[in-house]
Amino acid sequence: MASGFALSAQYLRPGAIAVAFFGDGAMNQGMLLESMNLASAWKLPVLFVCKDDGWAITTQSARVTGGDLADRARSLGLPADEVDGGDVCSVWEATHLAIERARGGQGPGFLRARCVHLEAHFLGFPLLRAVRDPLREGPGTTVAMAGALLHPRGGSLNERLAGIRKVLDPVRATLNDARQDPGKDPVRRLRQSLGSDSGRLREMEDRAEEELRRVLDAALAERPS
Repeated sequence: MASGFALSAQYLRPGAIAVAFFGDGAMNQGMLLESMNLASAWKLPVLFVCKDDGWAITTQSARVTGGDLADRARSLGLPADEVDGGDVCSVWEATHLAIERARGGQGPGFLRARCVHLEAHFLGFPLLRAVRDPLREGPGTTVAMAGALLHPRGGSLNERLAGIRKVLDPVRATLNDARQDPGKDPVRRLRQSLGSDSGRLREMEDRAEEELRRVLDAALAERPS
């Protein structure tokens, strides 16, 4: 869809770009690679943003991924940048450069932002709900796990216990992840750093205002008279 919007922008709205967001697991799917290849071949104004947290839902990406994701994008002819997804300023700078390249007719770009899904890959992840509120949420999950553990057929008890530990370990690791400390929140960190650097804050405000003005001017110019 992003490549389609970018193709439309190339002909109908010069200066507009499309942006696609996806996870590291999607980098192993043919549709995404085909879209990146076509965008590169036709120099479409599109930015591909990979939110890489090392997990493809419940599978560790490293186990099912060959090579490096940024190198994979470069092999298709896309300039690739890598940033800390928790650093707002780094994401801002890298994105700005990629957008300017796309707007200037230099084709698509690829941004790999390493980040973490603090709430798993979807809101209401059942295992997290069970751990945080065991009295209300626990039965729906624990009853099923207990049934699997006590089922008369299947693997040995040790194998079943090992399987349950394998399921619970990522949940426990997420709950204990130091990045969940409110003090590590990327927006809060940015506010604290800019609070003592008025010059940098003013510069970012000016750039944001310039971008908004550009978008509004383009929208007003397209309004029918």
